[in-house]
Parts: sequence; C-alpha cells; structure tokens
Amino acid sequence: MQVLRSGYPAVSADGTAGGNGIYDEAGLLERQSELEALSSLSAAALSGSGGTGLIEAPAGAGKSALLSAAAARAAACGLQVLRARGSELEQEFPFGIVRQLFEPALGSLSPSRRDEALAGAAAVAVDAHDVDRESAPTSFAVLHGLHQLTTRLADQRPLLLVVDDIHWADGSSLRALTYLAGRIAESPVALVVALRPGEPGAPDGILDALAAQPGTIRVAPEPLSASAVARLVRDRLPGADAVVCAAAGEATGGNPLYVQELLRSLPADGRAPPEDAAAWIRQAAVPSLGDRVERRIARVAHEAPAVARAMAVVGDGGSLSLAAHAAGVPLVDAGQIARQLRRIEVLMDEDPFAFVHPLVRRSVYDAMPSPERDSAHAMVADLLEAEDGSPQAVAAHRGAVTPHGSMRTATTLLHAAQEATARSAPDEAVRWYRRALIEDAAEPAREQILADLGLAEVAVFNPEAIPHLQEAFDNSSDVGLRARVAVSLAPALFVSGRWAEAVDVIDASQAEMGDGEPVASAQLAAVGLIITGYAPALSDRLPQDPERLDALSEGGSLAAAALAAVRAAMASHHGETAERVLALADQALEGDRLLNAPDAPAWATSHLLIALAQIDDYERGLEVSGRMMTAAERTGSVHSLHTAASHSAWIRARRGELAEAVGRIRPWLDLSAAADAPTFLASQLFYLQEALLDRGGLEDLAETVETLDLDAAGLAGTCMGAMIRTVRGRLRLTRRADRESGLEDLRSALHTFAALGLGPTTVPSRSLVALALPAEDRVEALALVDAELELARASGLARPEGIALRAAGMLQDGPKGIGLLRRSEELFEAAGARLERARTLLALGAALRRGGRRTDARVELSEAIELSRLCGADRLEARVAEELRVAGGRPRRPTGSGKAALTAAERRVARLAAEGASNGAIAQDLYVSTKTVETHLSSAYRKLGLTGQGSRAHLAGALGGD
Repeated sequence: MQVLRSGYPAVSADGTAGGNGIYDEAGLLERQSELEALSSLSAAALSGSGGTGLIEAPAGAGKSALLSAAAARAAACGLQVLRARGSELEQEFPFGIVRQLFEPALGSLSPSRRDEALAGAAAVAVDAHDVDRESAPTSFAVLHGLHQLTTRLADQRPLLLVVDDIHWADGSSLRALTYLAGRIAESPVALVVALRPGEPGAPDGILDALAAQPGTIRVAPEPLSASAVARLVRDRLPGADAVVCAAAGEATGGNPLYVQELLRSLPADGRAPPEDAAAWIRQAAVPSLGDRVERRIARVAHEAPAVARAMAVVGDGGSLSLAAHAAGVPLVDAGQIARQLRRIEVLMDEDPFAFVHPLVRRSVYDAMPSPERDSAHAMVADLLEAEDGSPQAVAAHRGAVTPHGSMRTATTLLHAAQEATARSAPDEAVRWYRRALIEDAAEPAREQILADLGLAEVAVFNPEAIPHLQEAFDNSSDVGLRARVAVSLAPALFVSGRWAEAVDVIDASQAEMGDGEPVASAQLAAVGLIITGYAPALSDRLPQDPERLDALSEGGSLAAAALAAVRAAMASHHGETAERVLALADQALEGDRLLNAPDAPAWATSHLLIALAQIDDYERGLEVSGRMMTAAERTGSVHSLHTAASHSAWIRARRGELAEAVGRIRPWLDLSAAADAPTFLASQLFYLQEALLDRGGLEDLAETVETLDLDAAGLAGTCMGAMIRTVRGRLRLTRRADRESGLEDLRSALHTFAALGLGPTTVPSRSLVALALPAEDRVEALALVDAELELARASGLARPEGIALRAAGMLQDGPKGIGLLRRSEELFEAAGARLERARTLLALGAALRRGGRRTDARVELSEAIELSRLCGADRLEARVAEELRVAGGRPRRPTGSGKAALTAAERRVARLAAEGASNGAIAQDLYVSTKTVETHLSSAYRKLGLTGQGSRAHLAGALGGD
C-alpha cells in the first residue's frame, strides 16, 4: 500500500512549516483574531484543559495557512504538535487520519516511553491495524484505545492535534476524533480541524457531531479586504496602482488562493505585464483555476501534462515511479518534470509527490475527460495489484471508475470492505459495500452485498441498516442467508420500535428453516420471546413450546446461552422464584460465552443483567456487568458496552447509588437518541427513575420523559411504553397540578404490565397506583396492595415485598401501619436497598409523628437523612428534613470530612486506588482523564485526613467496609 502522507511540508523542531506557503505568521493577512482564538486553545492545553477548534471556510480561504500559524505558535510554547490532512482518494482507508497523527509521534518515542503510552487499552489502537490477527478489535475498543493513547502522550507533553481538510477524513478517524473531542475537557489536549462546509461526499452527521461538542471554538475566515489584496499584488508588482489592485480583488473575490494563482500567472521570466495591467489582470482571470494551472504545466515540457494528470489520479503521497508508469513516461524524465512542477508551485513535494493545494490537484483531475480518468484509475489499480498493494488502495482506484457492472471491481470492493471490518473500521466497510452495490455486477449477488452492508451499518447504529437488511431478506432465496439476516434484522426493527414487523421476519424465517438451523433457531426464538413478551398485542404470535425452548437452550453454542439469558429475564419478570431465575442465568453464563464472544448479541447480555437485577442479586449483577465491560473493551463491542454500562447503572440505582448511576448511563442516552433507538432510550430512562425522582439537576432528562411521543416511537401499548408512563406518572405526581394525569399514566402502565404478566419484581405498579388514588378510593387501594403483596411474597424476594409493605403501611393508620413500615424497613436493610430504606424511614417517621411519638420520629428521620445523603438523593433529603422540622428536630449539616463526606465519584476512585489500581488504570476503567482521577484522590485524601507519601497505603483502612 502506498504510504499515507499528510500533504504538509515538513515541520521543523520549532514547529514552523517549510515548503512554499506564501504566509508566515507575520504575513498572515487579516487573520490575527482567528489566530488568537485558536491560540487560546493551546494556552488552555498548557494549563491542563482541553478544547476543540473548528475552522470553516471555502476552498482557498487560507485555512491551511491559519492552521500552520497556530501549530507554529503552539510548538513555540512547548506543545507537541501532531498533524494530518484528509484526502479525497483516502477517505476509505481505515483510520488513515489517525495513523497520520500518531505514527510519527510513537516512532519518535524511546521503547520505554512507547510501552508506557501503549499500556492497557491504548494498545488496541495499534493492534487495530494488524489484519493478521484472528480477532481484530472492533470500533469502540479502538476509539477508547485512541483516547487512552492521546491522554498518555499528553501526560508526557501537552498536545495539539491539527487536521486539515477533515471533510475528506475517513469515517473511522472522524468517529475517533469526535469521541476524543468529547473527552478532552480535563486533559492537556487541543484539537483544531479545518473543513469546507457542505463538501459533497463528506460524512455530515459525524462532522456535525464534532462541531457540536460543548465549548468548540468556531472560526470562519472572511475574504481578504481590498487593502490586503493590494498588499499581495504590490509584493509581486511594486508599481501596481489602485486600479490594478482593484481589478485583482474583483477578479479573485478576495480568495487568498485565487490571488496567489493569479499572481503566479505572470510570465515566468519575471517580465512585467502590459501597460494596461488592469486589463491584463481581468483577461488573465477569465479562465478557470484549472486552465491557469494547465497553462503553467504545459510550459514545463511536452510530457508534463501527462505526468501531472497521472499524479492527480494517483493522489497526494503517491510514488513518482507509479505516476511515471501510469503516464508512460520514463522515470528520469518524470523526475525532471516533477522538479519543475515544484519550482512553479504546482507541487509541494516530488517523491512521494504532493500538490501544493488540494484545489490544484482537483483542477488537474477535473480537466481530464471521463474516459481518460477511468482508464488511468484502472491502470493504477492494476499496477498496485501487481505490486501486492493493499485492498483499500486497489479498491480506491477501481471504485473511482464509472460503474459498468464489473465483477472484478465488485469483488475488489467487497475484499476491501472485509479488510476494513477486520481493521475495526465499519464506516469504511459501509462505503465499500455501498459502492459495490452501485457497480451492479452479476456477481457477487446483490442480496449478499446488501446483507453484509446491513450488518456493517448495524455495527455503527446506522438506521439505514433496516431497509438494506429488509431488501436482502425479501429478495434472497437462500434460506441460510435469510436466517442470518433475520437474526440481525428482527432486533434492529425491535429497537427502532417496529415490533410487529420484527415478528413477521421471525415468523417467516422460522417457518422456512424448521429445525435445520439450530443456532439461528435459538437466536430467533430468543428475540421472539422478547418481542412477544413485551407487547400484549403480539403475545399470541410466535407461540413457543417449552420443551423446544429447553432443547434450544442446551449445548455449548452462543445462541443457546443467549436464549437462556432471555428466559432468565422472562422468569424474573413473571415473578418466578430466584432459584429458577438463577438456574437459567447460570446456564447462560456457562463457559462465559456471553461474556467473551465478540459477536454476543446485546439483547442477550442485557436480559441476563435484567434477570440478576430483578432478583436483587446486586453483587453478582455488578460482577457480571464488570466482566462484560472488560470483554467489550477487549473485543470492541459497542452493543455490549452500551448494555453493561446501562444495566450496571440500573443496579446501582436500585442499590441507592444515584450519582454513580447517572454518571454511568448519561453518555449512552445520547447514543440511543442519536441512533433512533427508542426501545433502548425508554429502558434507560426507566432505569434512572429513582434518580429522576429524588436527585436534582436532571431536568433535561425529565423533559425527555415528558415529551417522548410513544406513538411516534412505536412504543404505545408495549412494556417500554409502560415504563415511560410509569416514570412520567411518578414525576407528575410530584406536581400538584398534574396529579390526575399522573394517576392516568400509572393506571395505563399497570394495565400493560398486567396484560404481560409482569409483576412487582419489574415494577410495583399496583402500589404506585394505590398510593396515587384519592382518599375516597381507599378500598381499591388496599385491594391493589394486597394483590401486589401476594405476588411479591410468591417470588420470595425482599425488595418487592418491602415496597408492597411500605404502601400497605402508608394506607393503614396507627400501630398496624407502623408495624408494616417497620417490617418494610427491615427487608430493605437486609436487601441492601438503601434508597428504598430511606423512603420507608421517611414514611415511618411521618407516621410516628402523626401518632404523637415525636422523639421516635426524629430518630427514624435522622437516619433517613443520612441514608439520603449517602445515596446522593438531595430531593429526598429535603423532604425528610422538612418532616424532621415538623417533628421538632433540626437537620444536621452535611459533614465536611470523613468517609461520609466523600462524593460518589471520590468514593469510587478511592476504592479502586485502595485496591491497588494505578491512576492510569483507574482513568481507563472509569472513562475519565488521569487529571480527574488525581483531583478526586486529592479531595478524598483531604476529607479522610490522609497526608504525605503513605496516603494511598492507608486508603483501605480509612474507607473501612465501604
């Protein structure tokens, strides 16, 4: 494969650029305010704070000169500057921009410093490019690894990353840079990129996400003023009068590159233009940029145009020998021509060659007739193939040929897509598959390409996966292919809210497969259980024979484990005993298939964690989710990481760790929304309901709950719709004016849950409705609570029974109610459900106060306050404090020292440090910067009274059993 180059001139030790750029900083005309804005990012990086700068301007407006000046300033201040440049012909090269940025930096490190930079997850960033590995990491692992690599390099020396022409960057690099931009706020890293707005073929969605990062500085250079143009003209024509300068400004529109090209059009021997210089300028400016460049090239030598056109086809960074061969010119002659093209400022480098500006290369390229371009690309592809060039390099040229049904081209493109997948670059794989479709060759079959394309799009949460998979499923006659497609299509339809269509796909595939594909049968049965188990209207579809499910759940396949996981969740939903749920969970975990397989389906791992959460097995749930996250980081499964993070957050919320729960799940809410995955989003908001009720600062999430359109999302009448109605109803009940609509939401949710047979292990719907009913409906309320208490006790689980007992106690007066509340509190203490215990203590304290036992009330309420603080439930704490005041007590102020004063983040970091993890390992585990870890540790040391070099060794003792 040809070496990827940035197209930049060499950068010297002091950060200044060589080459033929027309501006140094002193001559950077009318760009000082923009330069100061970008320089502020470097200054912030030196002080430890990261940020992103975005330069947006049309071609030739001086973006590259501005980047070079900003880079030179940063280098002079002590930053390490890493640079890269996008290229049209290299958009499909996986992580091409990333390689340009980091390979030189890594190559310059000593072996020990390089090992330090690539420790842990950062090594995956390098491993991603080793396609000989049996199991290459997938996209997320590489993104996380690149983040770790960047922060490690920045820890050694503050860093400025500069990317020019990012609109031509490969999709995987763009994802990596966007991921990085969202995580450098507390790292000494500045990122500055330049792009042309609205460039055809650019991945606008990812570019928009990059531009939308909080705190991004946006710079938009304006055209040069008349005085600036005049200065440039007079540098070349010292005697030029105002008329001549005005003519140059009018002809170029103040575009710096066009001014430069106009001045380059002066006679090569330096002779002055005719006496009527203004007329000469107007005449010289009439032809296009391409015409002017072609005329300059033609004056070099007879064969110069052919060499320049071959270079334009090969692209910046290509070898001179390849261009000479493609042009049919001897290498010696091509070398002389390249030297002259550099002298007249068409080329910036000779071998490997690079044009002085992408627009110059493009002008030469566009001037070629289409048949000539096609022939040149085909010839270059043949030459690269003969030299064992990379599949991406060969495909880039074959793909540039006008589609004509070539099976050779289609096969090459598919090979490149498969290589991109192996390199953890699904964005590039998607590009190759789409181009293969356009080729419309007889072979490979269109349905096969559509299937592979859809699977690649699923990997990047692209909603276009659904129509592509659907077309492959509908049009293929290959039962095996249809089964493989159905296993991915049905979950994608489910996640997007199109549940009935998902059932249709499963039904059709199962009918034609019979029992001939046991792996696919097990997967489809599992997805079918999920869909029909969560939608009452579909509950009679896909009837499942228990004996068949038992058989499909047996054996060593991943599909069997996935089915067992789903069955475990369904058993917990329906209130079966913990023993039965655990037996199915153990079956799913046997051999660690769900934890270690890179293709483990997210719908399976999520249901395994649902099962463990709903039987109150918090410790095992967190242990399993932790192992899932470790495996996801290793294999790069974004689905698995999404699942593990979301469900571990739910478990922590159920245990009363609200701040930690919110911190873990928040980033994934954005992903669910961006991926048009309302099923995921509804579940995640449900998992945060306790935080939404009892913790402040989550108004944006509460607004999402309030405004989510269940009909438009395809969730009306489903379990996930009922989840949203539950959260919305509970939030509305906290507002007096909305209590009636809140009760309506809760009744609707109860109706759906009851129709599905989902009991209080999933959600205590009957208790919620009972406590929301007006006083005159007390009989109905008591009946609902009695029914829930019976279901809860049948499950043998403490949490649902404790919630039902609390509701019963709140509905009863006097000693009977107090006794029920005390029993509820005991159950929560045994289950480790601190938040629910605090809520029960509030109800108990209020009941004691109403019964005249104010002293006893204050004891219970004081403990409720401490528990609320420990949970990070500030809203609950405020309600308890008010009740305590009514009972004649005075709430104690939060302590400023000791273990109780630690925030959730400080406690988490301190606990990992006490277990022996290094700061870098903690940062990697928690997806934060090393600086953040250091800040939390310093605060924890201060609150725990630890000082000196031995502080870390004493953390475990200071934390006690925390």
